[in-house]
Amino acid sequence: MKIVKLSALSMFVLFLGACTIHVPYDTAPGYDFRSYRIVFEVDPDDAMILLNGRLIGEAYEFSMPESALRLQGSRHEIIIKRDGYYEEVVNLRDYDGGRITVRRRLRPLDPRRTVSPAQPSQEPVARTVEPKPLPEDEALPPEEMEAAAEELEMDALNVTLNVQPAEAAIYLDGRFWGIAPASGKIDNLRLRPGNYTIEVARPGYASHKQVIEVKDKPIEINIALKKQ
Repeated sequence: MKIVKLSALSMFVLFLGACTIHVPYDTAPGYDFRSYRIVFEVDPDDAMILLNGRLIGEAYEFSMPESALRLQGSRHEIIIKRDGYYEEVVNLRDYDGGRITVRRRLRPLDPRRTVSPAQPSQEPVARTVEPKPLPEDEALPPEEMEAAAEELEMDALNVTLNVQPAEAAIYLDGRFWGIAPASGKIDNLRLRPGNYTIEVARPGYASHKQVIEVKDKPIEINIALKKQ
């Protein structure tokens, strides 16, 4: 009988192969599973908020808990800027996640220009636009207004988006809509019949833009970004 002798090195290699530990993707080092709900308290409050290089709104639009900016993961670039002021960069890695408040007072480019002192103890006030009242002869009775609202809701249809990778930004007709969750599935988008432009973008990937048509039934769309 022929005996095969293995060297000590070969035995060591076989031992390492048997003991290999496979780490799931979502728990592997470098994977960021933190979620954020960000409220902005910025002076001046009409400063622009840019997410990954795209304008998503002004600071006052995210100044209340119910209108907080929701993000998944810390690998996003947030810039606060306004004409005549130095811009501010928000690094999400400085925060542990959850509900956070970003307070910034932009410095004017012209030192002679004064900035109102920050008052963090005061509650931020969200700007609202009061609707113009209809003339008496054009005002709808309450029951007709409720019926009209129900009709609009009935016309809306579910549009499901399956987006990869996660944490990609979603834009609807050029306006920021939200961030794709970790699962990549968005199932709370409701649109009335018509044509809409959807754009998906994330740093490090080629952005994707397409026109969708909502007709008379729910639709589901798969979007997978390609790495650049």
